Parts: sequence; structure tokens; C-alpha cells
Amino acid sequence: MRCLLMVVTVLATLNSITISTTSAEDSVQLDKKALQQVESNLLSLFGLNRRPRPNRKNVRIPKAMLDLYKLQTGQDVDTSMLPLPGRHTRSANTVRTFT
Repeated sequence: MRCLLMVVTVLATLNSITISTTSAEDSVQLDKKALQQVESNLLSLFGLNRRPRPNRKNVRIPKAMLDLYKLQTGQDVDTSMLPLPGRHTRSANTVRTFT
């Protein structure tokens, strides 16, 4: 449901922007404004006032994720073929962990 709400928010933002440009420079300005509006709406949706700026010194990568990364990057074959029975991983290119 939350994902659907985000999609609707982004589409509503894009639909509310009038596209009437006369030059390439105007088009670039419109694109920047559209992106700023979309970003603003998404931040608002997540309850944020600005983009988060994580302190990279405090980032801790779990050992299991590092091991998985090393395992996958050490292979000469398609790295999206993770051996996870019952999961749709044939086209996956992202691994996430929540701690």
C-alpha cells in the first residue's frame, strides 16, 4: 500500500507540472523544477525535511553481507544468480539487509 501511495504521489507531482517550453534551456529548468518537486513530495511522504546525510564513519556492514559480496564478485558468471531456493533471484541485482 505504501508503495502505491508513493507512485501516486510521484505521478500527481509530474502531472501537476505544466510542460510548455520554448527552448532547450527552459526544458532544463522545467526538469530541475520537476525533480525538486518530486524530491520534496517524497521527502514529505517519508516525514523528512531534507535528504538524510548519513555519517559514513558510523556505517557498519554486516559480515554476512561482506561475505556474500566477496562470494558473488569472485565468480566469473552472472552474479545475479544467487542460490536462494524458492526466491525469484534470476534477475535480481540488489541485496538488502535489515538489522
